[in-house]
Amino acid sequence: MDANNDYFVGPLEARLHAIIEEYCARERLGLRAFGAAVMDDAEFAPDLEGGRSPKLTTVDRVLAGMGMPPAGPAFKEEVEAFLAVTGTKVSVLGRCAVKNPSFVPHLRDGTSPQLRTVHRVRSWMAAEAHADEARAIRRRVGPMPEPLSDTPRRRRRRSSRPRPLPPIANNGDGQPAGDRNGPLFLDTKEAAALVGLAPETLARYRSVGGGPAYCLLPERVVRYRHKDLAEWDADRRRT
Repeated sequence: MDANNDYFVGPLEARLHAIIEEYCARERLGLRAFGAAVMDDAEFAPDLEGGRSPKLTTVDRVLAGMGMPPAGPAFKEEVEAFLAVTGTKVSVLGRCAVKNPSFVPHLRDGTSPQLRTVHRVRSWMAAEAHADEARAIRRRVGPMPEPLSDTPRRRRRRSSRPRPLPPIANNGDGQPAGDRNGPLFLDTKEAAALVGLAPETLARYRSVGGGPAYCLLPERVVRYRHKDLAEWDADRRRT
């Protein structure tokens, strides 16, 4: 498949998307909510999965939003290490890897390549370096940031469906039992008041993700469990 096709998802783009998915799962944040908060672009993650190949400066902005080290400086260091260890000419690397003899000078001047270009350059360097050269390059560069690492990752699919309605316990007399902190189910207005948000905010969370778990009753009636609200509110607190 042509790597220049806008609908082709390269390995680095797929890896970055997997990293974002894992972060959002840990933070209980929707992918669109993440994009809106970090990139001012709610469609960043869906577009990435659909074939968008961001520049390294954009990748570093995403990584900074997740508290991770940048990838751009590490890639530049890797290129410089390859040139120094193998003795390859600057123009040869650019011409053979990406058909651009000026690639390295532009990189040194601050030009930010797309992830698909980064992948092509790294693949070419890996094929050209002998085993001992590759080890020397790795010693010079050290561990690579997550998007450029060789460590295998599993893609994680997150469902946008609400959690299924949990079984309702009873208190021994046949009546539903609430939990220790409040009633078993709350409507959107009651739930919003409990966590200090507007009802409209909870409704938006149900669309973009990142909000507390909720139950979808018959006739599409939305209800929240007090326990789920308490756990979600505790998780979003920061010291």
